[in-house]
Amino acid sequence: MLIGAGFYAYSVQRKRQRLIERLEFGFEQQEEQITSLWEGATNLLQLAAIRQLLLSSALIRALDIMIRRAGLRISLLQSIAVLIGITLISALLMHFLYRNNVATVSALLAAPFLTVMIWRFLAERQQRKMDLQLPSLINSMLTTMRAGGTPIQALQATSRNADDPMRKSVTQVLNQLQIGQSPIMVWKEWSDFWDTKPCRLLSTGIRVKWEAGGQMTSVLEHILESIEFRKKIQERIDTLTTQAKFGSILLSVIPPLLLYMQYRVRPELVTEMFDDPTGQKIYIAAGVLTTIGFFWLRKMAKIKME
Repeated sequence: MLIGAGFYAYSVQRKRQRLIERLEFGFEQQEEQITSLWEGATNLLQLAAIRQLLLSSALIRALDIMIRRAGLRISLLQSIAVLIGITLISALLMHFLYRNNVATVSALLAAPFLTVMIWRFLAERQQRKMDLQLPSLINSMLTTMRAGGTPIQALQATSRNADDPMRKSVTQVLNQLQIGQSPIMVWKEWSDFWDTKPCRLLSTGIRVKWEAGGQMTSVLEHILESIEFRKKIQERIDTLTTQAKFGSILLSVIPPLLLYMQYRVRPELVTEMFDDPTGQKIYIAAGVLTTIGFFWLRKMAKIKME
């Protein structure tokens, strides 16, 4: 079902892109224009229906948030198609290289897992960048309001001068506010999307003062001090856990390094292991366990501030 939805979504996405290009550059014939518009509208409705069907799953919703948070220029349906394509190509390569069912099944399991982990890494990197850029947003709001401006004017200045992902995120908030959406809901959706402590703290302070009224500068100053203090504590924690993180990398590098050294000294032993089906299973199991151990050690060394 997901394979069919992925390929169908890709075709619909291409038709949507062609529709947008025709709307931007015009048409040569009126009849073609009417037909293309009706066809494009139908495709857009079908695309929205498929997206709503997929978003009914909690796993797909998490994937959608991860893709948008990572800043990848692909839609949810395109990401599913990419994930399926990478999985199938990896499985086929392992099947033709080793002619082994274990290797094929391992590729079917490892390829989507590694792809999702890469996307997750990109999403977490964008979250960290957002947290680093958040003090500049608060300082801009404080400077503008102390000069007699409004928070909207501060957001407009940030949307023009800031770097991504802050610029893109603030621009989206401004667009939602300008079309008349509730500021409380807009800031809540913004903090839920980024899902970090500093973003939730800023969102809560803005929503409370926006609803209750009064001066917002004192609240923003308190939020800025809290974020800066949290940043200093996090830097100290990262320094203390550096040794554990380095140990996880070292323990994960040792097995392939030993294998390489063995190949340099006695290459026939490694070659016989790769040629033997049992040896292939042993190497695959060792690779899977080493990968799991690496992520497990990294998780143990990671301390989150609550």
